[in-house]
Amino acid sequence: MAHRVAMGLTNTAIAGKLDVSPLPVPTHLRRISAKLDVPTRAAMVAVIADSEPPDLAPRDRGGNVLRAGRETDAEADGLPIPKIFA
Repeated sequence: MAHRVAMGLTNTAIAGKLDVSPLPVPTHLRRISAKLDVPTRAAMVAVIADSEPPDLAPRDRGGNVLRAGRETDAEADGLPIPKIFA
């Protein structure tokens, strides 16, 4: 939700993007502000701009990042991989 604030969306627009009622949005933003220890939306945006983006890289069962050319879980387990997935 805080990233939507950083995009410049209003509370109503944030609620629309998340497909929720606009009523709880200010409460959630106050809680986010409290956790980030910032008093305003502008300060929230500044904190977000300075933070690292979340790491959304695909991972194997051991938590290791999967990269191109790396064996998949199925290959590591010795399972055959159907041609449609190879």
